[in-house]
Amino acid sequence: MNKLIGLTMLCACVWANVATAEDCTNLVITCPTNITANADAGQCSKSNVTWTVTATNTCAVTNLTCSPASGSTFTNGTTSVTCTADDEGGNTTNCTFTVTISDTEVPSITCPANVTGVADAGACAKTNVTWTLTTSDNCSVTNTVCDPASGSTFAVGVTTVSCGVADASGNTNGCTFTVTISDTEAPSITCPANVTGVADAGACSKTNVTWMLVTGDNCSV
Repeated sequence: MNKLIGLTMLCACVWANVATAEDCTNLVITCPTNITANADAGQCSKSNVTWTVTATNTCAVTNLTCSPASGSTFTNGTTSVTCTADDEGGNTTNCTFTVTISDTEVPSITCPANVTGVADAGACAKTNVTWTLTTSDNCSVTNTVCDPASGSTFAVGVTTVSCGVADASGNTNGCTFTVTISDTEAPSITCPANVTGVADAGACSKTNVTWMLVTGDNCSV
């Protein structure tokens, strides 16, 4: 009788284990669709990115995790998220999706105040005119350019300088200022030596008295 009871209990235990194994064969995990969002203002990332993942099975799901976890901070660009589900039968399955954070914030650029200068001695221009730009970005500035460039030679007069800045995401910004170069150098003039002549015949004067002046200037007379 005791042997019969023991055999019955053993069979029940084996059957329970088989039934459990058979019941734990339909583990399904469902990830969200790919997520897109803009970076937080002034940041190169977005904080607290959340989502919902579900897992179902005919037996209990014992573990459901994602890496990175929901609520994490994601940097600019595309990050792959892997989620994993485990059940009490020892089965594991996973799914993946992406989180793409975009940088839509334009970089800042500050041009200098308008620049003034005096032409170089003997020249109608000033060489090596320089200035400093101030730029910044929530991610990073990749390119800054001015036309004409700092360090260029500027002719006498007013020239408009256009400057631009770009970041790694292709966002751009710009500003302008002027460079004014003044000519303060007086022109030169050389008179001829004193002129002497003889009055025309029968006249008390001489007609068509001529001479040559010599003039010059760093720009133009």
